[in-house]
Amino acid sequence: MDMQRWRWGSLLIVVTAALPAWVSGSPSGSNGGASGGDSPPGAMAFARACAACHGASGEGDKAPPIVPLAYVEDQVAVVVRSGQGEMPPIPKAALSDAELAAIVTYLSQLKP
Repeated sequence: MDMQRWRWGSLLIVVTAALPAWVSGSPSGSNGGASGGDSPPGAMAFARACAACHGASGEGDKAPPIVPLAYVEDQVAVVVRSGQGEMPPIPKAALSDAELAAIVTYLSQLKP
């Protein structure tokens, strides 16, 4: 089980590092989770850090659904930073506090 968790954690780190370029088609640059164009703030950060497991709209996939969001930002931050169950912790180097706040705002606006 520890080896499997390590593999998922490693995969998450690789995907998290590569997704900004895949999603935007350009080098990544953080502006607090805001994105250009029609995407709401937090959408790109969610796509980069969460969608691979929780689904494109938070509907669940490999991981449980997270929409509708039933937690406040502080509760989400604890789970994201320390991990829970199969979810490995996501450090600030991979997802800033501003991006995390933008993701919570984005998820709170999504409907299941």
